[in-house]
Amino acid sequence: MIVNSSEISNVTYCASKGSYRADIKVARPDGETWLLCTASLSEGAPTEIVRQGLLQDAVRQMQYMPEIRSGRDTLIVK
Repeated sequence: MIVNSSEISNVTYCASKGSYRADIKVARPDGETWLLCTASLSEGAPTEIVRQGLLQDAVRQMQYMPEIRSGRDTLIVK
């Protein structure tokens, strides 16, 4: 599975959980997938740190997709 690009939207901070959450669209040659991602960071964290944390969660989630977990496909993020 090759990930060509990603788009982050609807970033919000949840004070009660101490984390950011966002929708991330992951574009692949055969379509796109939407993921709800979280990053445990303090409120007011630098934008780039929040972005990196959210993308790390997206990659973590994709590693659990059946085709990746079973070894039928390999995750490649460009």
